Amino acid sequence: MEEYRDVYDRYGQKTGKIIGRHDPLLPGEYCRAVCVCLFNSRGEMLLQKRSADKELWPSLWDITAAGGVLAGENGQQAARRELREEMGLDVRLEQERPKLTTFFRDGFSDVFTVRMDMELSELTLQKEEVADAQWATKEEILNRLEEGTFIPYFRSYIQVLFDLYEHNNVFELE
Repeated sequence: MEEYRDVYDRYGQKTGKIIGRHDPLLPGEYCRAVCVCLFNSRGEMLLQKRSADKELWPSLWDITAAGGVLAGENGQQAARRELREEMGLDVRLEQERPKLTTFFRDGFSDVFTVRMDMELSELTLQKEEVADAQWATKEEILNRLEEGTFIPYFRSYIQVLFDLYEHNNVFELE
């Protein structure tokens, strides 16, 4: 089934145009994505190892969940969907605002930070996209960046994500 996405302008406003997920964007057109970083009370981030079949960064470790915002969705809906699809977690984010918005060549990514204690055995991984999951400290993630086993984010991006957690700038789940 073809997935569609809204097209945004450089200010993050919908243009009214909808395109297929794999359709190219024209100059001045942007897409929107979401990232969810789930932390536990020990200060570890839940990571996923991307499937070996993924087109981008196969078999590399990544943050908890991420993906594109589909046509008609807002960031909170997309974040909830991505967590549910990839990790089997149903986290209601309707009342939460992203803690950070980053920019990449083709669009914007809204970043949600969540604190929730849970066991890895509670996860249901989407086998087509996620090969494994584990908790990791900031130092472990930075080491994986150096080793080339983590998606090549900027070190400062990982630092900011942990700064948000450490300064209690997270959505708290019980």
